[in-house]
Amino acid sequence: MDDWFDSFVGPTFMYATGNAQHLYISDPDLVKEISLCKSLDLGKPLYLIEEHGPLLGLGVTRSNGNIWAHQRKIIAPEFFMDKVKGMVGIMVESALPVTRSWENPVDQSEGGVADIRVDEDLRNFTADVISKACFGSSYSKGKEIFKLLRALQECLFRTSLLIRIPALRCGLLLKALKVPYGYLPTKNHRETWRLEKEIQKLILKLVMERKEESARTCEKDLLQMILDGAYADQLGKETATRFVVDNCKNIYVAGHETLAAVVTWTLMLLASHPEWQSRSRSRARKELSMVIQEALRLYPPTSLAFEEMKFGNLYIPKGINLWIPISILHRIPEIWGADANEFKPERFAHGIFGACKHPQAYIPFGIGPRNCLGHKFALIGYRASMWVESPCKEGMIDDYLYVYLCTCLRSIQKMISCKGRDEEMEVIIVEMFWSLALLAFGSFFVYLYSILLLKPKRLREKLRRQGITGPPPSFLYGNLPEMRKIQSSVTKAPNDHEAEILEHDYTSTLFPYFEQWRKEYGSVYTYSTGNRQHLYVNNPDLVKEMNLCLSLDLGKPTYVTKTLAPILGNGIVRSNGQDWARQRKIVAPEFFMDKVKGMVGLMLESALPMLETWEKRIEGEGGIADMRIDEDLRSLSADVISRACFGSCYSKGKQIFSKLRALQKTISTKGFLFGFPNFRLVPTKKNREIWRLEREIESLILEEVKKREEECMGTTTTTTTTTTSSEKDLLELILEGAANDQLGTGSSKRLIVDNCKNIYFAGHEATATAATWCLMILASYPEWQARLRAEVLHVCGDRLPDADALRKMKTVTMVIQETLRLYPPAAFVSREVFEDTKIGDVVVPKGICLWTLIPALHRDSNLWGPDANKFKPERFANGISEACKLPQAYLPFGLGPRVCLGRNFAMVQLKIIISLLVSKFTFSLSPKYRHSPAYLMLVEPAHGVHLLIKSI
Repeated sequence: MDDWFDSFVGPTFMYATGNAQHLYISDPDLVKEISLCKSLDLGKPLYLIEEHGPLLGLGVTRSNGNIWAHQRKIIAPEFFMDKVKGMVGIMVESALPVTRSWENPVDQSEGGVADIRVDEDLRNFTADVISKACFGSSYSKGKEIFKLLRALQECLFRTSLLIRIPALRCGLLLKALKVPYGYLPTKNHRETWRLEKEIQKLILKLVMERKEESARTCEKDLLQMILDGAYADQLGKETATRFVVDNCKNIYVAGHETLAAVVTWTLMLLASHPEWQSRSRSRARKELSMVIQEALRLYPPTSLAFEEMKFGNLYIPKGINLWIPISILHRIPEIWGADANEFKPERFAHGIFGACKHPQAYIPFGIGPRNCLGHKFALIGYRASMWVESPCKEGMIDDYLYVYLCTCLRSIQKMISCKGRDEEMEVIIVEMFWSLALLAFGSFFVYLYSILLLKPKRLREKLRRQGITGPPPSFLYGNLPEMRKIQSSVTKAPNDHEAEILEHDYTSTLFPYFEQWRKEYGSVYTYSTGNRQHLYVNNPDLVKEMNLCLSLDLGKPTYVTKTLAPILGNGIVRSNGQDWARQRKIVAPEFFMDKVKGMVGLMLESALPMLETWEKRIEGEGGIADMRIDEDLRSLSADVISRACFGSCYSKGKQIFSKLRALQKTISTKGFLFGFPNFRLVPTKKNREIWRLEREIESLILEEVKKREEECMGTTTTTTTTTTSSEKDLLELILEGAANDQLGTGSSKRLIVDNCKNIYFAGHEATATAATWCLMILASYPEWQARLRAEVLHVCGDRLPDADALRKMKTVTMVIQETLRLYPPAAFVSREVFEDTKIGDVVVPKGICLWTLIPALHRDSNLWGPDANKFKPERFANGISEACKLPQAYLPFGLGPRVCLGRNFAMVQLKIIISLLVSKFTFSLSPKYRHSPAYLMLVEPAHGVHLLIKSI
């Protein structure tokens, strides 16, 4: 601390021991303000209270708050000056045997000089005084208690109590296991427990004797007052016993050890200064007081004072430990003069106020409400012992004694430090190991308890207060068992496929639990999957607010993003916050309508080969072919996205699409969205397959990227013409965006790969699925085929459609919009709340995942009318605003800032595909077709779509 004092140039600085934060204070004004503070918010450090537990418990010297105030009220009167004056006779009576025991060896020694070790004799003297004055007995009766307390004191201080790493004490966890004081059972700790039990047993024996005696006498000493205080408060037996034992230990330890230490140091000082021996021997009261005060200045019994709180104009955060170094404070030259380190009792000739510039800097017994209760008792005992010793023969306290005292004191310290060095190192190493192990286990246990029980309960409670309820969750599993049970009952029920096609209502089959809970709890309710808390929101007004929210505090659920990371990474579809905003800025321009209109030729170029293939097959099968169309449409859509966004054709990227499809099927297992975490890091067969596909896809994408970079380099060297942004495809824009952001190599590669996967997957799967459902519906409604065919013939004639023709195809648009209403590729709008967010009148807590079931919203009869489950494209005759009561409830591409970037691209592509096919073919459902919508990241036909196709 001296080094830090000099290094940090000031009396106030911070330091830390382990995780405990400390504030060193030696500024006299701050010391005064701290010490005189009467607030109960200022107390003894809790970690030291625990460390001192075996020795002092929660007695008056270590307790805080109202417990301390109550104990002080009981004990303080015993040490009032009037009471202490009556103890002088007892003190003298105890001191005389000590001086007599010294006289004998002095008389018998050669030359009248004896080599005596005084510290143990003085400790016995003070112990006898405490025993007689406070407990109505003699030292002989309490000898065993003092001996055990001394051994316990050495045990506790064996490993640097004040600055040690918290001793593998793992507090609450070990206490919950009923381990004493939270310690581990090391050798030193086992010895501590043994001594503590023996001391308690002896004190309780003394208490029982006192109870028996109290019936025969009316006199009250401190022990009787402690007993009266414990039982007057009507404490429980165990608490009362703890109260009595702890305060008895406090008096035994603090009462005799402090006085013995001060007398020992004073004798050592007098041995070094014979002139003050003579002046003290004169029995001048003032001279003796000056010696005592100076000894207390140089060797205060307490080396440090420690408290915690906020005070004055210095704000001290809760949990900071304040340390006032008394021994250093008593030696500051600026306060005590240049001779601060010298023994000069004369500085106290005019009292404390004349001894130093700041009297509040003299605190051998503390100051203020927490000053030592027994300081008057100690001073009287001190004077009594010194007075009794003064009649001894001249030279009894001389340089020989001084040398021996110093040797004794050093040997005590050496005995404790050197003798126990090996044991201490062993203890520290063992303690550190077990501390870390138990700390890790305890932290993990608390973490699990928090995330599995406390946090979910707290989130549900916040919603419940707002009137939002839901199915009661089970521990650990949440509502998963109920979800599986409901799903199982629906799966076993017989299906009427024809009725399902006519009604187009698959929500009760794919997501029956949502429908059942909606009927029970309304359009807004909460449910749980494991420890995750979800809020189902299908109230149109809340859905509108949720989707139009511009705050980045709403984003895609992170746990879903992690699950889908192999196929989508952290690209534009799944990213959040600034990452999403930056990626959107790069990708969005590629899908503006002006850019999409220029892609119509590419889309036609990709579609025509498929039409030729179908015509050949129909011709080969006699004019009508039974075909599965979903794979062909997926290949067509993949070719369009390859040409439009990546400057290649489907054949070049075929492997990428094939592996993405395999990866989609592998990830989309039962319960991937709402089940337990699928242990992504565990090398199961499924996870190894996912990792293999992910690596292969990334490798293929990076090959394409490398080819494009080489092409760009070649183009740059052969021409100086600058390519405008409108002439660049999406891959080139992504590469430039990654380069311009000055990302590291790893981050840049991740940005490119993730966004390419996003475009490859979302760009072709969603469009292909929508086109598949549209053709299935048209096969079920021949009249709408005819209307579409007539419109295409009217608008295009014998020509292929162009951008202007597509804009005029109103009926085609109506059919596509109605298909997207009944079979939106995305089943959910999902958001996670990253900060508490108000949506409508509902304050949604941080950590909640919001889910809107799009197919259910698209079938709400309150919005779409009683025919909401019917295929009726005419409802869109006057646009979306006239099709339903709340246009924002139509969400095939989402809504607001997170709306699908490729919606214009998808609509144009769908118009081209449908217009070309209805102009060339007629469709009807094949007997092989089985209506089975399935949720595989998108809502798609589980067994594909089989149609009977005939050329016109």
